[in-house]
Amino acid sequence: MSREPSHSCASCEQTFGSKWALTEHAKSCPVKRNAELARIHEALAWKQERVERAIGLCYRYAARAFAAHHSARLEEAHRFRQWFTEEYQEAAGELEQLHSGLLAASKLLFPRLERMKREAGTLLEQIKDLVAIDAVMNRLFAGIGS
Repeated sequence: MSREPSHSCASCEQTFGSKWALTEHAKSCPVKRNAELARIHEALAWKQERVERAIGLCYRYAARAFAAHHSARLEEAHRFRQWFTEEYQEAAGELEQLHSGLLAASKLLFPRLERMKREAGTLLEQIKDLVAIDAVMNRLFAGIGS
């Protein structure tokens, strides 16, 4: 079954059935023409990238903390756990800022933000996972001195 090719606008992510339609749209794309919306999107995308990077780092710190604890390298395990806690708390704060920015920007009827909202929802789920990991580490490392 053949599928019609679709072309999407890089600025507003609207899809078109032909390159000609995309070219015509590009001439008057409200998002592309509005520098303020582009600036807002860049700032939110930058914040989202920072949160994603921090979450990835948290998972690595947690894995290394568990591995060190399992190998009885308690000082190292404590250090990784401390870094994990600091990083995930910072990521949670930045995710809150991203969420606030998305809510404020959504009032501008900016269609490009729909995907970013879904991705922020995924990041929120990952932060909740990190909270659960932190709770497990709290119980696991309870015997280790602060």
